[in-house]
Amino acid sequence: MFYNLRKTIHLFFLKRKLKKVNIVHQARTYGQTKKIGVLFDASTSSNIEVTTKFARQLLHEGKTVELLGYLDNDKESKSIPYDYMTRKNISILLKPGHPKVKNFITKNFDILINLFTDENIPFEYISSLSNASYRIGRYQEQKEYCFDLMISYDQTKELKGYVDQVLHFMKAIR
Repeated sequence: MFYNLRKTIHLFFLKRKLKKVNIVHQARTYGQTKKIGVLFDASTSSNIEVTTKFARQLLHEGKTVELLGYLDNDKESKSIPYDYMTRKNISILLKPGHPKVKNFITKNFDILINLFTDENIPFEYISSLSNASYRIGRYQEQKEYCFDLMISYDQTKELKGYVDQVLHFMKAIR
């Protein structure tokens, strides 16, 4: 119950902030895309492995990639080779407060890819306020303020399948 109250208050303030921000989002073809940001769940080694392979594929195709992970606990980890935040970096109203977050939000990515398969309020905050030209994420009802393209994908399936879908749709944009 307390979490739902925090979430409601968070959403109220986020939507108020979005009214003041003028961010223009537009689709880019995969060929035009140079700079990609990726938000991912760094809580499991399999997610880190899938995300790393995806980032390497994008790099191999000539894209610049920047990753930001979320570790769903309060402890730091030396095994995560990317920037990440933990639960202790999230305010009581679910706003991410890590110094890397503000920097990530202001980056002018051509595409921001959200690889979290479950609801992640702090990453939705980042995606909503991002300067990215185009934001891709998993379909969630009433989350249009977070994403420009939402991909319906069964969250019980593995992350690799979702990554394949994201890549497919990115390449299909003309």
